[in-house]
Amino acid sequence: MLALVLAAGPTAAWANDSLDPSPEQLPNAIKVKGPRPKSNPDALPPAATSLPADLNNLAAPAPLALPTNPAQVRIVDYRPLRLREVERLIEVNSPQLKAIASQVEQAKSNLRAQISAWYPTLSLSTGSFPSRNFGSRTQNYGSEAITPNNPYDANAYKTQTQTYGAIAALNFNWDLINPQRVPQIAAARDQFEKAKNQYLITLRELRLQAATSYFNLQNSDDQVRIGKSAV
Repeated sequence: MLALVLAAGPTAAWANDSLDPSPEQLPNAIKVKGPRPKSNPDALPPAATSLPADLNNLAAPAPLALPTNPAQVRIVDYRPLRLREVERLIEVNSPQLKAIASQVEQAKSNLRAQISAWYPTLSLSTGSFPSRNFGSRTQNYGSEAITPNNPYDANAYKTQTQTYGAIAALNFNWDLINPQRVPQIAAARDQFEKAKNQYLITLRELRLQAATSYFNLQNSDDQVRIGKSAV
């Protein structure tokens, strides 16, 4: 009886400490966390891409342009602006928004490149195209022997040849089985959605900053007007 107990003890411990995976199926990420959220571009009005004619002189200079004379940084005139005009100026001239928009396009191109892995590829390679070779050959049908007094054979003649050619190869490739394809496309899609969300967040923050600065400036102007009236 004691021997049976000692034999069963290590066996039970080994069963509990086994490193084999659980026989039940691993949970799916979509079932646990739900589907991936997608950004809604219609949640905000799209950003402006150009200035109207009356605001063309307020366009930002080139990204790496630096002022070279005092006239470029001197205040020439004051003009009233509406809130919508201020927002339009910030949206068109903001380098931060342009950089994030470029990141969105890069993520979109990367997603298209990853999706293209589902489709076959056809490539054409050429070599020596076109090629042209020259050659010469001497034929002798004469019966007279060539001697020092007769170094040339009257019946001998030379022929020249020209050869044109090309080398081409057509390759067809289709990855029917590629385990990395699905997670790579999923990662590229997530990066694209992340870039779009970042663009919408930045656009909303720029508009909020424009409205805050606009109303702060109006408050300061009113404070100056009240101070002048009090004096």
